[in-house]
Amino acid sequence: MDKLLIELINSFGISGKEDEIKQVIKDYLKEMDLSTYEDDAGNVIVKLGSGKSKIMLCSHMDSVGFI
Repeated sequence: MDKLLIELINSFGISGKEDEIKQVIKDYLKEMDLSTYEDDAGNVIVKLGSGKSKIMLCSHMDSVGFI
């Protein structure tokens, strides 16, 4: 997890240019044998299981580009 956090912090990902961050996340999930897809809005989505229980984890991928 430390490696992932460091890689995310060091990746370029200002608003509208999150491709590098997306790839880091997709690669990490692939290492965990999880498949991902990207919707039309650019969100990275992972589905697990097929039961009735549903949990959603939502987070920003971008960072502030200019202050």
